[in-house]
Amino acid sequence: GKQGIIDRNGKWIVPCEYNSIKWVSQGYFILESNGLLGIANEDGIILVKNSFEKVKILSNNLILLQNINEMRYFIPSKALWISAQND
Repeated sequence: GKQGIIDRNGKWIVPCEYNSIKWVSQGYFILESNGLLGIANEDGIILVKNSFEKVKILSNNLILLQNINEMRYFIPSKALWISAQND
């Protein structure tokens, strides 16, 4: 079965198309589909499409996303991506 999220009025805020959804206390949902992770905010707006293997919410405005050969930071309030180096 697939998972989604509805609000208290029964309206879909995240469509029912994910293998799992995890609420993170900083106001984000981590969405998993076919082994890849993405991020939605608490209003259901997709901030990051499902294309990363690891996601870590560092604060309410800083997210670390990783794949095997890539690390990137995302600042949601500015829709800004920053490449990170893994030393």
